[in-house]
Amino acid sequence: MDRVGAGAFGEVYRVRGANNQVYALKTEHCDAEHNVLMMDVTRNDFFYLVMTLLGKSLHDLRKARKSEHFTPGTAIGSAIQTLEAIEELHKIGYLHRDIKPGNYSIGLPDRKGDVRNIYILDFGMCRRYVRDDNTLRRPRSAAGFRGTPRYAALRCHMNMEYCRADDVESWIYMIVEMTSAGIPWRRIQNMSELGEQKRRVHALEPGMVRDLFNGCPPEYGRKLLNSAECDPARLLRRPALSRREFLSDLYITNR
Repeated sequence: MDRVGAGAFGEVYRVRGANNQVYALKTEHCDAEHNVLMMDVTRNDFFYLVMTLLGKSLHDLRKARKSEHFTPGTAIGSAIQTLEAIEELHKIGYLHRDIKPGNYSIGLPDRKGDVRNIYILDFGMCRRYVRDDNTLRRPRSAAGFRGTPRYAALRCHMNMEYCRADDVESWIYMIVEMTSAGIPWRRIQNMSELGEQKRRVHALEPGMVRDLFNGCPPEYGRKLLNSAECDPARLLRRPALSRREFLSDLYITNR
């Protein structure tokens, strides 16, 4: 049994079942303040959840390359699958709130064709944005910061309620990094400075937009920024989802 990951809510191990198949085993202490395991077995003060084992994360795959970014075709293909995963999560009423390369993994090479599939992971920060009757929950007047600072949306820095478009904004920063190896604030640690950089992106300052999409196909800047709009008066409205068609066309010319 090998440990393959650890987070705020528990640890994940690589295990082998009685059928000789390899699985992922997630553990969480029973006293954890926020239990995130929905189906589990309890023993010796721990919850145990067995699930499908996946391959490397997009973060690890990117860092393993000498250039620290994917080829255009791979980056765009990854962008399509990662966006589809976000859309599926939104369809069932949840916000992810921590979109980043480390929360996506590919399948295992020993499962035929699965290595080309990308899976979204880590739902510990998810929040339901609709009620049981499918109406939108009333936004809170203030919300604590959620997510990873490098990829977090501007609204997170402003302690505003999270919306679907914020997942999409984080996705934009993620795919820019996968395509060009960096985003302008990658070395900034100060939260106020990070928020200011993203405010300048939202203001469409030419120099900031140019720096963000440096090294990316020119279509990125023209097509992606509008997708991150989120009208405060319609806090949880669904952002336009025409990006997948645009990316599909771009993928054909770059693969």
